[in-house]
Formats: sequence, C-alpha cells, structure tokens
Amino acid sequence: MLLHSVRRLCESLISGTSARKAASTDANAKRSTMFLGHLFAGWLFYLLTNTVYHAGRHLEPATDAWSLAIRVIAVVGFIAASSVQASVHRVLARTRAALRPGTYADVRKGALAYAICPHYGAEIVIYASIALAAGHIHALWPVLWTILMLTTSARQTDAWGRRAFTTWDKPRRRALLIPGLY
Repeated sequence: MLLHSVRRLCESLISGTSARKAASTDANAKRSTMFLGHLFAGWLFYLLTNTVYHAGRHLEPATDAWSLAIRVIAVVGFIAASSVQASVHRVLARTRAALRPGTYADVRKGALAYAICPHYGAEIVIYASIALAAGHIHALWPVLWTILMLTTSARQTDAWGRRAFTTWDKPRRRALLIPGLY
C-alpha cells in the first residue's frame, strides 16, 4: 500500500508540474486550484488506508498453492491496473497541457476510448488487489470507500459530458469504469 501511495504522489507531482509549465507559457492562463478540504481529505484517506493495511495481520509466506495463487493474482492485478491508471493520467495531462485554459476535450485515446473514467476503474482494481494480498477483513474498507467515491464521480463525469459534448455517446456508449463490467 505504501508503494502505491508513493507512486501516486510522484505521479501527481510530475503531472501537475507539466500542466503548470504548459499553463505558464500562456499569459491568460489560470492556475489550477483544488479545494483545500479535498486536499486534506485525500491526505487523510491515504494516511488512514496505510494504517488500516498495516494494522491488520502481517503477510505470512504463502505456504500452499491456493495462497500463492491469490497473491499472484493480486500482484498481476495491481501491476496491470497501475499501468492502465498511469497511462490514462499521462494522456489526460498531455491533453490538458495542449488545451487553452478553461477549455475541455472529449478524449478518446487509449483506455479512454472504451470507458469514460478507466483510471477510476483501475484505482478500484488496485485497492482490491492490495486487499486480496493483505488477506484481512479490514482491508475491504478502503476498497468499499473507493468504489463508492469513484462510481459516484464517474456518474457525475458522465452527466457533465452528456451536457458538454454532443459527441459523448457517439459512435457508441462507453462504459463508466471498466468495459464489460460497469
């Protein structure tokens, strides 16, 4: 879990820096801001999530085939979802940097061609993978929280996209989070 938190911090710093550099070349650019309460809520989430995962039982070596299979599935899920999430974040950061401030685009590159918020779906898979590897019931709370928050955000993004873009559902309706699932 700590590895995921550090990766997300680095990714946020790098994406934010490239977007700020692009905006700084435009004299009319507005700085992107975040509501301070959301920032603190995010920090609190990562702090509490790391605490929950480390407060549960510690990982014991996989001694049977079933335990080993579960861990392998968790690691593969974590790596695949992290890769999808990082890829989508790169596409979104590049798109944001290329747009005039205050404008938006209906991005359809990579995983975004198949889902509206694939990075949210990837985040859910990441937490589910960590919970699976952790193997204790307390690890499910961050997964449930992430599902609740990100499915709500994805629905709001979809509603906004339908209002903002006439091409949102064309040529076909995309999944919200994970193609074929939701």
